[in-house]
Amino acid sequence: MGWIDVHHHILPPAFVAAQRDEILYYARDPAVLDWSPGRALEQLDRFGIDTAYTSLGVPGAPDPGLARACNEYAADLAREHPGRFGVFGSLPLPDIDASLVELEHALDQLRADGIGLLSNYDGRHLGDPLFAPLFDELDGRRAVVHVHPIAPPACRGLLPDYPDPFIEFPFDTTRTITSLLYAGALSRWPRISFIFSHGAGAVPMLSQRIVALAQMTGSVADPLGQLSQQYADAVTTTSAAAFAAASELLGHGRILFGS
Repeated sequence: MGWIDVHHHILPPAFVAAQRDEILYYARDPAVLDWSPGRALEQLDRFGIDTAYTSLGVPGAPDPGLARACNEYAADLAREHPGRFGVFGSLPLPDIDASLVELEHALDQLRADGIGLLSNYDGRHLGDPLFAPLFDELDGRRAVVHVHPIAPPACRGLLPDYPDPFIEFPFDTTRTITSLLYAGALSRWPRISFIFSHGAGAVPMLSQRIVALAQMTGSVADPLGQLSQQYADAVTTTSAAAFAAASELLGHGRILFGS
């Protein structure tokens, strides 16, 4: 049996047309725009990957029409190449009403395997009450949710000489996991299977601090237990130190392959 890739970005033509400048802001390399299904399949075959679950990644698709076009593209890709591609659908957040409509379309009509979210939307992390109606629906469906980081507005370009993904991304994953924990979201919606990118950011290294504050305030029941029940992909977490930290918190069974 080959690998299953849970962190595999695609660039549908509508996504590139609408978000080209933002894609390049984060990627810093025009070569990323050369993505194609054929090249993706070559990479899957080269590295023995059976199935890749696709997602947009940054900067997402905030417009309902764009989210629909990208989801239709991903679903077509999966149909054209049976067994090679799965789909984590995109939602036009932070518009909750439009996102609930697209969630139903993606999961019921397109048969998406899960949903891809960003770590924040306009600076509001996923523990924000804004997202409660969305999580109610996701929990009711026992959905898989892959969470990818993006720099919040206040931190965008904070170190202007260095691309945001290198430092800011893992810290924003940490912010959104902490916000979910402290808002009670991880216990309120336990049937959502969250997969957090990049080894859950800095959470494995900072879990002692996160847990200590929860214990001091008494605001969260079993915070370490809740953190340790999450899933993470291993993208950029394969150094000995990083993988050891993630493994210590989550266990090997909750660290998933991603490319």
